[in-house]
Amino acid sequence: MKKSIHNLAIGCLIILSMHSCMPFGAILISKAIMEQNEITVEHDDVRSAVVARANFYHYLAKERNSPLNKITQTIVRQAGLNEPQIYYVYDVVYLKGYGFPVGQEVYLIVDGMAFPIGVDGSEHETITRIDELAEDMSTAIKNDQSVNLHHLNSYTQKVSRLSYKIDAEIIEKINAADKVLLRYYAGPNMITVQFNEFHLDRLKRLINTPLVHFTASNQ
Repeated sequence: MKKSIHNLAIGCLIILSMHSCMPFGAILISKAIMEQNEITVEHDDVRSAVVARANFYHYLAKERNSPLNKITQTIVRQAGLNEPQIYYVYDVVYLKGYGFPVGQEVYLIVDGMAFPIGVDGSEHETITRIDELAEDMSTAIKNDQSVNLHHLNSYTQKVSRLSYKIDAEIIEKINAADKVLLRYYAGPNMITVQFNEFHLDRLKRLINTPLVHFTASNQ
């Protein structure tokens, strides 16, 4: 009995020491990955609906020399009481500053078949950021000196926000698909990103997650 307690204590100490040795940055990254992989389900009392959402991040376009920096995407599945389900998509597309903004055309390519998607809303802006060398800045301020502009790095991004819906027929095809891609157009450039294996699995889980309506009788 004493031996088993001793072994259990040693095991707990090993686990605690391994966790404490894990770099703090690695813990934060692991937590962020888990959060990004989550499917959130909420009850919307105002709309009498159940809402599920998942986030997706696309960084690599299939085209060479693409102007794409990244795409952050939220897909929302809304199930109203006695109403058909609706899938809303909210994209924020970040492009390099030298190109054109994203146009109104969006296509879902499901197992090689392209489906045009009507964009309901869009807005565009150009953002210029300046990165400063903090140490040089603080030294200059402390010594009442002018800032050396050669130490300032500026870069420009074009940001497009798009919102659209996905029809139920396309959702059914996605649920049975092996390969799903998104296609955007920015001036002369095509921008194509693929839902990788993990993305596609999360999207299918979003589609198949049960959405239960709560009433006063079962709350």
